Amino acid sequence: MGAARAVPGAAYQRVLEQLLPCQSQEDFRSRLAGSVGALRTELVQVDPHDPLGVTWQGGPEHEGFGAFRAFQANVAHIASTVVNLDQHRHLYRLAGQVTGAGQRGEPLSSVALAFCQLFHARGLMGLRVRRGQLVRERAWDAGTPAERTFSAGDLRRVRAGEVLIEPDGALVPVAGKFTARVALWLSLPGAAWNASELGLLRQASFLLGAEYERVQAERYRQAVLDVHRELLSCPVEEAYRLLLTKAIELTPGAESGSFLVRVDGQFRYAASAGYAEQELRDVRFDVAAVRDAWYGRGVDAWNAGLPRVVREGVLTAQGSGYFRGEQWTPETLPSLQGITANIGAPILYAGEVYGFLNIDSASDADAFAEDSLEVVRAFAAQAALLLHEANLREQIHLAARTDLLTGLPNRRAFTETLEREVSRARRHGEPLSLIVADIRRFKSVNDQLGHPAGDEALTLVARVVRATVRTEDTVFRWGGDEFALLLPRTDAAAAVLVRERLRAALRAAPFTLGPLELNMGIATLAGGQGSGEQLLHEADAAMYREKRGA
Repeated sequence: MGAARAVPGAAYQRVLEQLLPCQSQEDFRSRLAGSVGALRTELVQVDPHDPLGVTWQGGPEHEGFGAFRAFQANVAHIASTVVNLDQHRHLYRLAGQVTGAGQRGEPLSSVALAFCQLFHARGLMGLRVRRGQLVRERAWDAGTPAERTFSAGDLRRVRAGEVLIEPDGALVPVAGKFTARVALWLSLPGAAWNASELGLLRQASFLLGAEYERVQAERYRQAVLDVHRELLSCPVEEAYRLLLTKAIELTPGAESGSFLVRVDGQFRYAASAGYAEQELRDVRFDVAAVRDAWYGRGVDAWNAGLPRVVREGVLTAQGSGYFRGEQWTPETLPSLQGITANIGAPILYAGEVYGFLNIDSASDADAFAEDSLEVVRAFAAQAALLLHEANLREQIHLAARTDLLTGLPNRRAFTETLEREVSRARRHGEPLSLIVADIRRFKSVNDQLGHPAGDEALTLVARVVRATVRTEDTVFRWGGDEFALLLPRTDAAAAVLVRERLRAALRAAPFTLGPLELNMGIATLAGGQGSGEQLLHEADAAMYREKRGA
């Protein structure tokens, strides 16, 4: 079984697209059985104990296990929605009778007048919870509702699902199984409500709430699958931003957020929205600190990828310090002070946490509820698929951009990195230095000792240079015996110091024919001026001037 090949991501996507139109559990079971059978693999089977789920027949060490876990989560998410549709089918018919919404996409705007007429109200005002306030949605209005403002106390009653009767009308939360995020104000000055009318009001509000939540759930489900299709067709960095943007857009109560990805044993920002790029640039977090301090729900919950909600007060206490470059800062990032509520979701890949999704609110400590967590769980499953895809792409990307002998990035990687670093230097008005180098008398090494000795010289130079520069600097084997070093945020004087450190390090590194030496040329872009082509031309010219003088 361990030799079975992993199922391609496109095949999993086809199964999900087969399941998407299902409107009943019977249809779901039939489609799941057929589409899983069509995968023609022993690794993935319909769960014999749960015909609406799938099970893995291989071991957790199999290369395809991470992608399966994300696929399994997507199947479970769709199955949950189908079960919910079946269970509430009768309720939807009642909702159609009471509200007139039927299968139309937006129940509130389409049924406002009917709802208003049902209770003989002068007018109806639609309200949405936004940034900790009840905000009027004029598209939902009907009749001639009297102008009215709503207090924090009114919002608390709405969130508690309580119908509030006032002398001038009734405030009705629109809620099914989740905390209400919308409400209706019925203008009914002087109305006397009897028990029967109050019961009808509560029943109608619940049915409308169930219909509203159904429409939202369908919208979320379709949006998540649409995002999945887009993620497979765009570069990984863009995919991170897309996933985060959509998660913020669709998660009830969300205003901003960030996505952390584990790189070299630490978390780094892969994407953010609603925060200053300058503050988050080059910031790194210790994985254990994120798990124990920021997430704060224990190792078991962390390893299970369970999202959690934290509110103001606890947020700052759970914050952790961070690295920027090589510098450690024990205090939390300044932007943390403005967050009033946060959903944090560990993202699993191959059984380990390799990402962390933050969804934030800066205005409402009670912004997030179970409906928010449901959406975040769906996006966490997509993020897991994205990490799997990113890992596969990274392996292919590195193979095409890595020199096999030295393990350094190659000339193709240099060209791409140069343009990226030049753009960043321009954007931030920072210096960028380039050192190009070749090995002095390299031909004599090959001629006297043979090509194996030449290879040894190249690997020695690569190892020494890489060990001498900063982690944020990048060393490339440009071709033959030529190397290149990109030094971000390094002016000309600092680049000269780097060059001298390299000379000293090579003198201390023993080689068969004596210490190796490099011809090195330096060029610097200052103040964000110039181009990558210009930088390379100047550094190359400087190296040949040194070579002629050697």
